[in-house]
Amino acid sequence: MQWQRAGTADAARDEAECGAAARQQAIDALPYGNGPPLYGFTSEVSMLQWTMAIDNERSYLAGDLTKACMRQRGFELVPVPPRQ
Repeated sequence: MQWQRAGTADAARDEAECGAAARQQAIDALPYGNGPPLYGFTSEVSMLQWTMAIDNERSYLAGDLTKACMRQRGFELVPVPPRQ
């Protein structure tokens, strides 16, 4: 799939701008905080697992925000034409 908009030959610049803004929004929306509840005492979740889970959520959120930004700019996801 690729982003396409009438009158635009290459969507790379727009996608990079949307992606950068989306990643920052995801970081702001999902901070690491102070770690898992009761870290080091009775918690079954390590600090590594805690941060990795937040990183995964950030990645999904950033992807969704990037798609929303690109659609707001008038782009659509279309299949890549097959090579001949």
